[in-house]
Amino acid sequence: MKRRFTYYFLSCFIWFSLDSCVDNEDISAPPKSALSVDKTSGLVDNTEFTFTVTQVSSQATSLYPYGANEPGFLVTNFANGQAVVKFKYAKPGTFNAVVKTNNHSSDGKVVENKISDPVTVNITSDLSAITAFSFKNSTKTTITETPAKTIVVVVPYGVDVTKLKAIYTASGFSKVTVGGVEQISDSTVNNFSSPKAYVVTANNGTASSTYTVTVNVTPAEHIYTFKSITPKAVSTSAKNKILGVGIDSVAKTIVIYDTLGTPSTQFDSIRFGYQLKSQFAILKYGAKVLKQDSLLNLKAVSKQVVLYPQDTAVVGTAGPQTYTIKTTVAPKFQISFPLNPVVQGKTTDFNIKLNVLKGTTTGSIPTNYTITFPSASVTLVNIKANGVLFTDGAIVNYTKPVTFEITVNDPAVGIYVVTYTATVTVLP
Repeated sequence: MKRRFTYYFLSCFIWFSLDSCVDNEDISAPPKSALSVDKTSGLVDNTEFTFTVTQVSSQATSLYPYGANEPGFLVTNFANGQAVVKFKYAKPGTFNAVVKTNNHSSDGKVVENKISDPVTVNITSDLSAITAFSFKNSTKTTITETPAKTIVVVVPYGVDVTKLKAIYTASGFSKVTVGGVEQISDSTVNNFSSPKAYVVTANNGTASSTYTVTVNVTPAEHIYTFKSITPKAVSTSAKNKILGVGIDSVAKTIVIYDTLGTPSTQFDSIRFGYQLKSQFAILKYGAKVLKQDSLLNLKAVSKQVVLYPQDTAVVGTAGPQTYTIKTTVAPKFQISFPLNPVVQGKTTDFNIKLNVLKGTTTGSIPTNYTITFPSASVTLVNIKANGVLFTDGAIVNYTKPVTFEITVNDPAVGIYVVTYTATVTVLP
């Protein structure tokens, strides 16, 4: 007896490790349900099908629209012995839809299924469109559907259009060809030196669309000049002072200036920041591209930088342009109002700030000026106020800050422009 008990115990232990020592429930196969559908063909994501499932005695009833081996879903909305299920297919193909009924043990390990007779549904797609088109280095794409289907792609100057891989999005399950050759997005190489016809054939094989793809290359930049230069003196005495600058694109000179009386040692450590008007131009110092805020020693010595266009071989460009950077101290410019007493005035570097009495009409103030030159050899060429030639005693509108541009001729550095900004405030 003891041996029989031990044998049973060991057998049970081994079985428990594999499954369970509890006897399986006696699970019977359920009846087979019936399935019908209102139509047997339709379009992807468009046609709605109505399936009718007959209720039978089972623990679960599931509809498998794509077939018995594809994912399905439970059917629970039975009424009067039937359930109606609305469904749209998401992919094309010929599918044998079925209903599975099943009974299962309480632990779910034993299942008995019955599969209904199938109903065959044929799904196709009639979509044949391209919704996105580009290249890895393209900058703009325009897709036009009417009156003609066209795609225009813009690529940067210098791109080899004879070897481009198109990255596109076409209608699902469609086939895309060029000259009869099937295309693969981001893989197939084509020569776009002339327009290419992309034919998109729908899944149903009857509907198709032809898109004419044209690639335009951005012309090389012909303009390559300075947009701005922001020099900063970073020597111990300067304390990160922003300096003035005059750019002469004709004489190819860059004159960096500081206030009158500044010692030449102020220019021994200059951070040279700049912006170019053209996107692809390059500024070099020596043989290397001049990095932003490069440190230059401009104390009593000039430097040369070379401005290169996008492509020196392009017709219409003058080739590399050499600019000479020079430093100097600028004339001191002062203004006064003979008819409107200035209560308080202050000039900081190249900013003039003046306070006038209450009631002063800032829109028309007669203005006098004085200039102190750094040496007798430096002479005045002209003065402009907000871009208009200015003479001593002229009326100026100070409702907004006024920019005075003083053009001087300095034999040591050439002709350059000194800019002062004047702001007038009426006291309350």
